[in-house]
Amino acid sequence: MLRKFLRALQEVDYALVRLVEWPFPKKYQRRGQCHKTGVCCRNIGVVAPDWVFRSRAATRMVQWWYEYVNEFYLKQIEADEQVFVFGCPYLKENTCSRYASRPPICRNYPQGGFFTRPATFQTCGYHFQKKLR
Repeated sequence: MLRKFLRALQEVDYALVRLVEWPFPKKYQRRGQCHKTGVCCRNIGVVAPDWVFRSRAATRMVQWWYEYVNEFYLKQIEADEQVFVFGCPYLKENTCSRYASRPPICRNYPQGGFFTRPATFQTCGYHFQKKLR
């Protein structure tokens, strides 16, 4: 029950991000398609502000959220890079075994930033190019 409620909150968060994108369009747009290498699902990067890594409670909260709500498992924390790296247990033969109900972080991968050029894995079929005005 709690997991369902939190997943609903996740959808609200996703909708709010889309709302913010409306007046502040991103500078880069995603091109390409998935090559089904699975590298993104084995290395889910969650960037967080530096204060999260300075607070043990905040670090644990972020970890709990992705482990409990998304059912990911923590692989490592790279505090210098301000990123948590998770893996997904639903990756089977380089495809998602819960594709229809995958979390927003997966549905939107790779997601472009608002101000900087986003990065993708080298084997990823997606790339970003600057939008023409």
